[in-house]
Amino acid sequence: MKTIEIRHRITVAVLYSCEVVDDDQQPIRTAIERAVKTRANLTRANLTDADLTDADLAGAYLTDANLTRANLTDADLAGANLARAYLARANLTRAYLTDADLTDADLTDANLAGANLTDADLTDADLTDADLTDADLAGANLARAYLA
Repeated sequence: MKTIEIRHRITVAVLYSCEVVDDDQQPIRTAIERAVKTRANLTRANLTDADLTDADLAGAYLTDANLTRANLTDADLAGANLARAYLARANLTRAYLTDADLTDADLTDANLAGANLTDADLTDADLTDADLTDADLAGANLARAYLA
């Protein structure tokens, strides 16, 4: 067994910690999924470059988290709170973001191709150079979102 710690992006304090088996191929994903299931508050978590492919993060509380360059391909983030999250250059291909709160999120250069953003709140989000090819934005709130 090995210990995986999710740390605060500024103070480096441990926000969540758990044991995973040594041969776990995606220990960070395992730890994050466990944290979400326990409804852990992951505000300002540092998840830079994390591989969260296919992760079940529905309802996650990731306000102000750093997910820069994270791989969230096919991840379930329905109802997740990602307000003010840093998702620059993140891969969100085919991610399920229905009802997600992405208020003031930084999605610069993010890949959202095929993502489901139905009813997501993207108020004040920065989508500069984001790839929205085939993304579903039905009912999404794009008030003051930057789409250049």
